[in-house]
Amino acid sequence: VDTLPLKDESEVYLCATAYTSDGQVIEKCSQDEASKLVLWDLKKWRLDIWPAKYFGLTASQELSRIEYFFTDKTGTIKVGFADSPVPFKYVFKCN
Repeated sequence: VDTLPLKDESEVYLCATAYTSDGQVIEKCSQDEASKLVLWDLKKWRLDIWPAKYFGLTASQELSRIEYFFTDKTGTIKVGFADSPVPFKYVFKCN
């Protein structure tokens, strides 16, 4: 992921919106410890989440997709796909 606008930031956060199979939209875009990426290696960041817990899903809800950005501590720098305002997208597929 190329996040050039965030290259000099000391804190980077996940800002994500989850879409469930029952039509709910759940946004989690706060600069808190649960969404804070950890500096993993030189200029590399990491965040491990369990999506159902992270978005507070019930046992009957299933995720269809997640759209997300990376932000700075203030939330004013927002980086999406190819450094654009278009979010990254992750689609869940079950086989």
